[in-house]
Amino acid sequence: MLVERAVTLTHVDQELASLAPVARERRWGLIWRPEELKLLVTMFAHNGDPYIVQFTCDDYKALPPIIDFIDPLSFELGTARATPKGTDSFFHSPGVLCAPFNRKAYKCFYQSGPHADWPLDASWLASRANGTDWSNFSTLGDIIGAMDTRIRDPNLYKGRMGE
Repeated sequence: MLVERAVTLTHVDQELASLAPVARERRWGLIWRPEELKLLVTMFAHNGDPYIVQFTCDDYKALPPIIDFIDPLSFELGTARATPKGTDSFFHSPGVLCAPFNRKAYKCFYQSGPHADWPLDASWLASRANGTDWSNFSTLGDIIGAMDTRIRDPNLYKGRMGE
C-alpha cells in the first residue's frame, strides 16, 4: 500500500464534507464505505437514466481512484449497459472512463486501459495529458462533477453503450 489507510480516509472525509452541498443540489447519492475504501455515487442523465459509479480509493491520492460503472438493473460491474455513451472518448469503452483521474485508463493497471503512455503515479493530479489541463479534476467532487456534466448535457450524452 502506497498511502496509509488513515491518510486516505482523511482525504476522502474532507472531500465528502465539502461536496455535500453540491451533492444535494445535483441530486447525487453518496455512500461512503470506509471499511472498503469505496464510494458509491448515483446520478442521473438529462433524460432520467440512472447511473451508479463506484470509486475505489485505496492509495488515494498517490494514485487516482479506480472508477467502475455498475449496471443499475443487474448490479454488474463494467458492462456496456452500465457505461454512458458520449460524443468523444471520455466514456471510452464499456467500463472505462478515459481520463488521468481513473486508474482504469492506465494500461499498466488495467489490460483494457487505453493509455500505455501515461505514468501511473501522483502526476495524475497535475496531468496535461492529451492537451487538457486535468489539474482541475483533482478531487472526488471534481471528478463526479465532470461525469455529471457530461451526462446532463443532451449534446454530449448519447444514452448507454449497451443500448
